[in-house]
Amino acid sequence: MKQSIQTILQRGPKRKYLVSLLAVVLVVGGVFGLRALSHETVYISGLLEYKSVDDLFAQSSLVAVGQITGHSDAIRVQHVTEDNAVNFTDYTFSIFSLVQGQPDTDTVTVRVLGGTAGNVTEVYEESPIFSDGETYLLFLYQPGMGGAYNTAGDYYYLCGVNQGVYTADSNGRYVSSHGEVLPLAQLSAANHTASVNETFSRDQFLENQRLNLANGFISQAEYDTLIGSMDEYAEVISK
Repeated sequence: MKQSIQTILQRGPKRKYLVSLLAVVLVVGGVFGLRALSHETVYISGLLEYKSVDDLFAQSSLVAVGQITGHSDAIRVQHVTEDNAVNFTDYTFSIFSLVQGQPDTDTVTVRVLGGTAGNVTEVYEESPIFSDGETYLLFLYQPGMGGAYNTAGDYYYLCGVNQGVYTADSNGRYVSSHGEVLPLAQLSAANHTASVNETFSRDQFLENQRLNLANGFISQAEYDTLIGSMDEYAEVISK
């Protein structure tokens, strides 16, 4: 069985009655469902841990306003240590203005779960649906490590999945798909030249595994496998 949206990106602390869902930095606990309508199309749904605006700023290495200018054909990525693969689509994000962080270029790649690769189509309920030519404010981070489905390369994930996507309304406010309004005062106070935690995702992963080991949720052998996989990168197996 395929895993839910947040388990896919990173393992977090386990909980007794909930399936652990941590993203990319993302999720601590949740319940998930998967419904396959055919051999080729699979729908995956998940319960995301709520992230406040403060959480998004604290956990993102890049916050920027820009335009989606295109996307790749989806790729299918093999998990580093498990017999499982998932699809991703890479979007090109051209930056107009920086809110937080200083990328090396004005155009970055944003990697989102879902798409059609080979003979498999995957549709993730919590993945945003970007439109080419549309302007967004995005909260982004880089994995900073291998393991799971992280391939080598220069790309970003969305912090909080669709919670990290904001669009401007008719009043000029930035609003998420969940109705969360980004306070203008907080946006104005952000300083893109200030230092950001580039290793948040890696640090969080390490802390989660230490907690899992200490609490007896994983064995020493499992811990060693997870830590060892941090510097192994996933491979693209089809497009």
